[in-house]
Amino acid sequence: MSATVLRTPLSFAVLEGSFEVIKILFENGGSSAQGQLLHYSAMRKTTDSLAVLEYIYNKCPEINASNINKLLDQDSPEDFAMNHRAGLGTPLHYAALAGLLDSVQFLVGRGGNPWILDPHRRTACGWAIYSEQEHVAQYLQSLRNVVPSNPENQEFNNISIPV
Repeated sequence: MSATVLRTPLSFAVLEGSFEVIKILFENGGSSAQGQLLHYSAMRKTTDSLAVLEYIYNKCPEINASNINKLLDQDSPEDFAMNHRAGLGTPLHYAALAGLLDSVQFLVGRGGNPWILDPHRRTACGWAIYSEQEHVAQYLQSLRNVVPSNPENQEFNNISIPV
């Protein structure tokens, strides 16, 4: 069993619950240190998705800055191995897939690297194109000359997948 808790009730609230429920959970002991909250807030497809993403990021900027370029489940090799075929991405991948341009811009502004590859060697732009989110794909493509690419130096390449 993994020492890191990958999904918590707060994870599911961040994904689909009301903003008020998220705040109540934090007021009653919810923690930004567990549950991959930045990833789940980037997946959120509601009118308040950017507000929730900003709220989650600002709850613990140090933790979120260190997690912004991690793939979902990256800190648990067992879960990563089990779920990698489904396409595990960074928060930026998930925001791009959902077509959330404001969330994509927020994440890039906080250090989200648009050139990180998922286990299938796709970038966030690739996810946007796959889900027909042209506006997001155009924005990410516009970063080509602004944000340097270094796919060989990705941490997830060092994850060993048990067979």
